[in-house]
Amino acid sequence: MSDRLHVLIVSLTIDRETEMITTQAEFELLEQEWRARLTGRSLVIEADIDPDEAREVFEIIGRSYPWNDTPQRRASFLFEFRATFVAGMCSTAFDYYLGGMWPFVEKALGHRLAQPDQQIFSDAFRKALDSFGLSRFRFPRRNVDEILMHVGIPGQRMDEFIDLLWRRSGMSDGLDGRQFCQWLARLSSSTATLVHGLDVPSYRFLTEGREIAEDLVDRCLELLEDWHHGGASHLEVSTFPRVMQRDLLRSLEELGEKRIASPKARTRQVDVVPRVLFHALEGVHIRLPSLEVIAEETISWTVRSDDLAIRRRVDPPWPGDAVTPETVAVTKAVRDIIVQASPGDRTWELALVDPRDPLLVFDGRTGELVPPRNTLPKTDVWIAAPNPDGRSMTDLIEVEGGSLRDEPVESILGWWNWAFARIDLRDLRRFRFRGSDQWRYVSTVTRPTIEFENMVPNATSAEGGHVFSTLPLVTIPPDLSQPQDAPPTVEWRTTVRDVNTRAAVVESSIWAKAEPQGLDLGAVCAESLAGTFEVDVSGPLGRGVRRRFSVVSGLKLDPDLRFRRMLPNDGGLEPASIQVESASGVTVPPSIMLSRRRALETLEAIDQTGRTVQITVAIPSMSVALAGEGFEAVPSHAPVQVNAEDIGTLRLKVNHGNPDTSPPIVAMHGDSAVQTLIAKGRRHGGASEYNLGELSDTLQQHHSLTLHVSVDGSRIPVARIRPRTLAEAVQLVGSQIVVVGTRTDEPLEVGIYRRYAPWRPASVFTTTDGVVDLGSELLDEGELCVVIRVEDPWVPFRWPTEYPSRGVNVFDVQVRPLVETSDETEAGIRSWLARAAPLHATRDLLPLVMSLYSGNTLDKFRVPGARLREELTDAVRALRRFVPVEMDSGKAFDAPLGLLVASDVVTLPAGQYRSSPSMWDFAPALAYLTSPVDATSESTSAESDARDRALGAAFQDFVVNGDDPEASVGRFNDTTRALSRMPAARVAEIWRVANCVPSALLDTDSRAVAGKELFDHRVEASYDIRGTLRKLELAEQVLERTFGRAALSPIHKRLGADDWTSLPAASIAFALIARAAARGHENATKLHAHTRPSLETIARAAPRIVEQDLVLADIWTERWSRA
Repeated sequence: MSDRLHVLIVSLTIDRETEMITTQAEFELLEQEWRARLTGRSLVIEADIDPDEAREVFEIIGRSYPWNDTPQRRASFLFEFRATFVAGMCSTAFDYYLGGMWPFVEKALGHRLAQPDQQIFSDAFRKALDSFGLSRFRFPRRNVDEILMHVGIPGQRMDEFIDLLWRRSGMSDGLDGRQFCQWLARLSSSTATLVHGLDVPSYRFLTEGREIAEDLVDRCLELLEDWHHGGASHLEVSTFPRVMQRDLLRSLEELGEKRIASPKARTRQVDVVPRVLFHALEGVHIRLPSLEVIAEETISWTVRSDDLAIRRRVDPPWPGDAVTPETVAVTKAVRDIIVQASPGDRTWELALVDPRDPLLVFDGRTGELVPPRNTLPKTDVWIAAPNPDGRSMTDLIEVEGGSLRDEPVESILGWWNWAFARIDLRDLRRFRFRGSDQWRYVSTVTRPTIEFENMVPNATSAEGGHVFSTLPLVTIPPDLSQPQDAPPTVEWRTTVRDVNTRAAVVESSIWAKAEPQGLDLGAVCAESLAGTFEVDVSGPLGRGVRRRFSVVSGLKLDPDLRFRRMLPNDGGLEPASIQVESASGVTVPPSIMLSRRRALETLEAIDQTGRTVQITVAIPSMSVALAGEGFEAVPSHAPVQVNAEDIGTLRLKVNHGNPDTSPPIVAMHGDSAVQTLIAKGRRHGGASEYNLGELSDTLQQHHSLTLHVSVDGSRIPVARIRPRTLAEAVQLVGSQIVVVGTRTDEPLEVGIYRRYAPWRPASVFTTTDGVVDLGSELLDEGELCVVIRVEDPWVPFRWPTEYPSRGVNVFDVQVRPLVETSDETEAGIRSWLARAAPLHATRDLLPLVMSLYSGNTLDKFRVPGARLREELTDAVRALRRFVPVEMDSGKAFDAPLGLLVASDVVTLPAGQYRSSPSMWDFAPALAYLTSPVDATSESTSAESDARDRALGAAFQDFVVNGDDPEASVGRFNDTTRALSRMPAARVAEIWRVANCVPSALLDTDSRAVAGKELFDHRVEASYDIRGTLRKLELAEQVLERTFGRAALSPIHKRLGADDWTSLPAASIAFALIARAAARGHENATKLHAHTRPSLETIARAAPRIVEQDLVLADIWTERWSRA
């Protein structure tokens, strides 16, 4: 065989007239070199073999292969040169584009392969993989699919993969390789191909490639981030195999030409997907992502599964405060868990227990649930398995490659018939739950380890993680498969990057040896650091490790208290002081004070390069929290309020700081101790749990109780229990309000609202006997609304300004007949609301009238709110010329656009009022509509600057060029119709990719945002859509007769079908009619009376687009009127 190969090498060299491989010795030397490169890798392409050399040797093998005349000799021939064979096969398959793989192989070999030969090639490929310890995959098409798996992403399809990955990273904040691959796995291959343009081999690799595929995606995401911030060159792709580099750069170049919007940068990096975790002390739980940081608004969470339904409300932290991820305990074995977040209507489905293979495996370091298809590290893991019969873990788990060494864990809350244990995987090859056919494989290569030392107590990063005073230690695993005295073949690269700038502060490269090697990153990095960094140790695909951490070099915190108790009097915490030190080159404050009302404070550290990091400093402190069926409240540092009607299902958790004891709770009524509660359980760190249901009988005798716990000799209140319904009724007795049937002996706060003066704040009184004296001012209001609550010095309370709705402890009380006020700013409104007199509005009343229209108070009267708003609209219409003045002066704030449309303020002729520069900021449309006609030439410098800032560069272009280049922005088309059929969460993801940043009123992004608002509220805006479309046709006719055919252009650029997709066209058409009426065109004035209600409906549903259209309409009608 060797002689035949030599002859072919010589003949091939003569044919090609090249000098790449000219002798048998060169070929055999290449075989030995490539064997060393392939050993210890995950995929063949990781060997980083020159693709041109690989194709040449494959052609040589192709010429030699037919000379072997039996199947056995042919198989032996391929195994003898197995390194060059598999390298050539994968280099050839990498060029796969469409159709089958074998035509590409036959072209590279130079001849066709019969079916038996294809089988020989496939078997030889698998045998070679086993000999080198390369990853194996199992597929139905075992002769093709496993070969393509070792190719990864085919080169000719790289652009489609990179395009999809970039788009997905824009839709999903904080995307990583695991999330991307799991998202793809939920799609069918046909959906991935037809909808997302991903070819089948790439789809199969990404969904079946386990941690290898996840690692490749992570590296590509890193490459995309570098490319986005500064472009990409051969240097950025040098960490990828050479066969991929050219296609990666080509794909990035094509991606740049597509100009796809990039995701917005976030002020804080947080995890954005829920994760299932396990901890020996906390059990199985879900860590919710801190979406409140990204959205900067309160997030409402729902966690559901079977009979489990838990709701959480998470408020965004103040700037600088720590991000503390919310967790939800999973107290029973369930198949799937549905996690939903609102607003945004995002939904995640988390798989937990598979009935066919119920074994659960959690990463021993992070506690995160490991997907069943992923291989496991050769370290410790947590496992959980059903165990109704109480058997040992060795009876439950079947292992191969060694013996099972386990450390059992005490029973986990709710998982009564399950066994939990920590097991060591270093000696195991695979294991499974007895009776299951699903093996869990242990990686054949030990991963690097990153060990963080010198964690700073009492400090957390802004992301909620630990803070360290030194850089971590990295241990590079040995390469046990490397032949003795052979050159090293596995390279490990360690990089530490600033997560904000992506600048590297440490870069190191180490070749694996026969023994482990340590790398002290602190010794490599000479500078003192302060910031959040990412350490990435990359080697063979799927075997690297990456950690994110915060470090302040030399940081030390020395508090004067080790635990802060709640104070007995006001529920605050003991004040504390902390001394702060750091290494030279890092600036920190010398000390921090924690006041009674602050559980934590923020420390800012700055290093010599200007990097900063926000550190949250908090001393462990006393807290209390309520828990019940399906919920657990956020811990509080003040006594919690408990409704007596609910205690049967409630538990009280008290963190008192003493891990050795559980102090009893004393229930007191006044100064008398009436019952003692003994803790039912003690949790890690000095927390105890008490069953409040034991107080049921006591509460039958005493309606209210205060619960105290004794800590270090001090009696500290932790909860107050009182009935939800505080009284049976409220009556008027003479000139006094009397609370009847009081169910508490505590002082009451009584808030009194005026029924017919709902703009007035509550009059608040405190009473110990349930009696409140009313003055003549309140007695003459006709009807009062009385709200009662218990006065509580521990809980700050601000009485709402809005008139209360009906509910518990809310009572209506009839007093003396209404007497109208003489105050000109209110006169007549009370009588009108009481339906005792019609509304006679004056200019003095205008601010109050506009304010009433804006709120929700009108919906709380016996007369329909729509009728009351219609009467207010008529009143404003009669005074419309004064509206700009009142708004500009600050007397009338936040007049909704719907009111300005309904009251014909938007038809005021131009030049009625010259607005101040400030009005352009909060009401730019109204400021423009009432400005002088020739505002662009007669405005002062301040007015011009304010106008240009408010309307943007698009306004100047429109005025100068006489055309609106963005006229079609916001149009609804077939794509919009397709979006309307998608779930709201999917629409939100697509919208996020648009990356719109609204600024000036007429800029492109502002118009796109306005169109999105109309899309979101299309149902409200589509009320009487048929009537709206008929009016749209009439508007087109009037505009064409008045201004000519050109007047239809702005409408037609937005026109959709005969349904809601024509709402953008209706908005601009009715705005044109309104501004034509403002200029005195008779036909437009007549039609406006009919189109006004439809324009008002759109304005109330989506005010942004109507506000923009009124300005555009005024520009158009002014231009057409001059033509």
